[in-house]
Amino acid sequence: MVLVILAVMWLVVLLPPFLRSVRDGRPSDSVTSFRRQLTVLERTAPGTPVSRAPLGVSGPAVSTRARLSYERRRAQERRRNLLFGLVGSSAVFTLLGLVTGARLLLGLGGVSLLLLAGYVWLLLQWQAQRARAMAVRAIGVLEPVDDPGFTRSGR
Repeated sequence: MVLVILAVMWLVVLLPPFLRSVRDGRPSDSVTSFRRQLTVLERTAPGTPVSRAPLGVSGPAVSTRARLSYERRRAQERRRNLLFGLVGSSAVFTLLGLVTGARLLLGLGGVSLLLLAGYVWLLLQWQAQRARAMAVRAIGVLEPVDDPGFTRSGR
């Protein structure tokens, strides 16, 4: 019971700042925050010409390929964070439920495991769909043959 109270207290302390940063779109990473502040300082310095666009910002100085690569890395990071969050919550709820004997925590662990299984299934479906799209794109690159002896009717 003491562990449950301690876990709830940690959630009360840590959850509001996390949700606020997610809602406001602020980075939770100190390196990203520092980089953003540095680029603001570079732009606002008097007499300093802007030589490049800051990372993660689309503009004329950032190529489409670089922007897509950046967006792909961010999406992978979000998927990885969600996966680890589901694994962690499943483990924590299940272990706390086993240690304390609380059925509620065991139920939350079961729900977390079901969510984890569903998310992994969605990731596998997405990966298969992406592989099919890549195969279709590779096949679609082929050009039709312009041979006068070649007919489509088979004659």
